[in-house]
Amino acid sequence: MTRDIDFQSVPFIPIGSQSGVFNGILDGRGFSIRGLKIESDLNSSYTGMFSQLGKDAIIANLQLEDMFISGGFRVGSIAGRNSGGAVLNCLVGSRDNPVIIRGCSDTGGIIGHNFKGLVADSRVYANVTSYGLAGITFGTNHEGSLVNFVGEGVVVGYLEIGKLAGINQAGDIINIRIRVDAKDKKGSVNKMMSGDYGGIPNNPSQLLTNFFKEYN
Repeated sequence: MTRDIDFQSVPFIPIGSQSGVFNGILDGRGFSIRGLKIESDLNSSYTGMFSQLGKDAIIANLQLEDMFISGGFRVGSIAGRNSGGAVLNCLVGSRDNPVIIRGCSDTGGIIGHNFKGLVADSRVYANVTSYGLAGITFGTNHEGSLVNFVGEGVVVGYLEIGKLAGINQAGDIINIRIRVDAKDKKGSVNKMMSGDYGGIPNNPSQLLTNFFKEYN
């Protein structure tokens, strides 16, 4: 990118598709994309600025502001699904103006479903709403990596809601700071993730000591 881009009142559809993944490089060079609004059908899959990132995709040095994304399954600000790509040094939303992300399942502030992908040196401010599998970063993290990350916002849903992710499956989580109000059908959620199947200890106190820091 060579300048800021404003999409206010400009129709936008996700880049790529479920079968046509994005495998290129987007270097924002510190510039911002503003006003992106995507409203997909509730039966849709892979909704975000990119539908799906492939293993060679790199999204770096980008700011996303004043964003509204809604869809069905696998919904996120940058991508609905990350299949091995990298998101590096990106800023999504702001404390005063968090991005709005809504989905039915697998809904995250950055990526809906992270499969062996990397998110590093990034920050998100988001309000995430989903029936199930939702977190400030990922709906699901499957063998992916999250490194040097700050997340703030609200996560609201019905089933499998976590502050960081709905569920983590053998993912690496390193150096994370979050301030998230997460709520499910029973009330406030104190878990970083609803479920964890490897890669991070199941003991919540050990999670906080070894991997996470919640701050005021």
